[in-house]
Amino acid sequence: MLFEYHCFGDVVSLDITHCTNGDHRPLGIFSRFNHYRGWVIFEAALLYDETIESFKWLFQTFLQAHNQKNSQTVFTDQDQAMKRALEEIMPLTKHYLCTWHIMRNGVKHLKNLMKDGSHFLRDFKKCMHDYEEEIDFENSWRDLLVKYNVEGNTWLNSIYQKKREMGSILYEECFYAWHEEHTTK
Repeated sequence: MLFEYHCFGDVVSLDITHCTNGDHRPLGIFSRFNHYRGWVIFEAALLYDETIESFKWLFQTFLQAHNQKNSQTVFTDQDQAMKRALEEIMPLTKHYLCTWHIMRNGVKHLKNLMKDGSHFLRDFKKCMHDYEEEIDFENSWRDLLVKYNVEGNTWLNSIYQKKREMGSILYEECFYAWHEEHTTK
């Protein structure tokens, strides 16, 4: 794990798996693809809960295990406690939302828009992945909301507010090699 992190730790995904053990404790896995597109795991930890303090411990332990080497970029889900702990413990690391988690949450929150041959999911994915210019993203997002009559949708509005944390067009100031790792699950 130490060698793999030395080679591939510039971009890391942190995935928290829920209720997969007898005590229903969250399992945190730091991982990424290597140059052969094989998974490499840098660290795994069983947490007591998902509080800021638990995540601070997780990030401190991660840094300690890896000689205080920070990743340039970390992709996570939308957990606010995780985000706050990451900002405090690894302030120089860029934090972005994993598009795989956004899509999974989108399916959960917007399943009513995905019935009867709807192309909502396809159009939503386009907003996140297909535009290099912010103006193109903005136009596409506005068209999506109008086309599906969801201008007032709370979840979509919250995702839009986090647009600096998502969507490949907006990652231009950071290094994010092989971010697609979660989109291929």
